[in-house]
Amino acid sequence: MRGKFFNPGTGKQVSGAAAQQMIIKHNGGWEEHHQKFAERVAEETTIQYLKELETDFRRTSIRIVK
Repeated sequence: MRGKFFNPGTGKQVSGAAAQQMIIKHNGGWEEHHQKFAERVAEETTIQYLKELETDFRRTSIRIVK
């Protein structure tokens, strides 16, 4: 979440702390925002971990051929 965001209430662009507060407000408050954030982090971490496991599992061993 980078850059500026449009605030429909004021009709202006907001950035920085104001943008963070706006996003938290739209997500239902502090607790719900962080719950959603934690779920996204856990999901992305799981996906990345499973991809690494799949890559390691499918990797063939290297043999020296004469």
